[in-house]
Formats: sequence, structure tokens, C-alpha cells
Amino acid sequence: MQRTQELEQRHKEALDAQALVHAGKVKELEVERDELKEQALKLSQEKDTLNGTLVEAQGVVVSKAGELSEANNSIRDLKLKLGDHKKMLSEARAREETLTKNLEDERQLRRNDATNHMDFMKGENL
Repeated sequence: MQRTQELEQRHKEALDAQALVHAGKVKELEVERDELKEQALKLSQEKDTLNGTLVEAQGVVVSKAGELSEANNSIRDLKLKLGDHKKMLSEARAREETLTKNLEDERQLRRNDATNHMDFMKGENL
């Protein structure tokens, strides 16, 4: 009977020791779980912050894309106007050349007329 009691006592002590080991492991796992919960919370907050920043950045990109589109339209309009002005300038230069030539021709005719008149007058005076 004493032997049975000794075996029961050893068995009880072994179970108690095992229970203490398991209790220690449970405590370690609980601490690890709490740390992981904190880490998950921090990551969730960081994700929310980054998502907010991303939404703001996307808004800026959309806004800048609109501004870029407007700028491209303005550039296209200015290029068309520049083309029109170049054409007008070319036509004005051509017209100026024509007028300059006509003026020179007219001056030459007047010089010829003056020379002819002077020759006529010299011939009359003789």
C-alpha cells in the first residue's frame, strides 16, 4: 500500500511538473500573442495612413493630369496660331516684295520719262 501511495505521489508530482511546464508555455504563447496583436494593430494603422496618403497622391495625379491636358490643348492652339501668323508674315513679305518691285519699276519709269523729257527739251532747244 505504501508502494502504491509512493507511485501515486510520484505520478502526481510528475503531473504537477508537466502542468507547470505547460502553464509556462501557455504564458509564453500569451505574451507572444499580445505582441503580435500590437504589431498587427500598428501595421493596420500604418496601412490606413498609407492608404490615405495614396488617395491624396492619386488626387494630385488626377489634378496634374488635367492641368497637363489643358496645357497640351493650349500648346496645340498656340501652334495653330503661330502657323497662321507665319503664313500671314510670309504673305506680307511676298506682298512687300511685289510692292517694292512695283515701286522700283515706277521710279525707273519716272526716271526714263524725265530723261526722255530732258532729251526732248534739248532737241527742241536746238
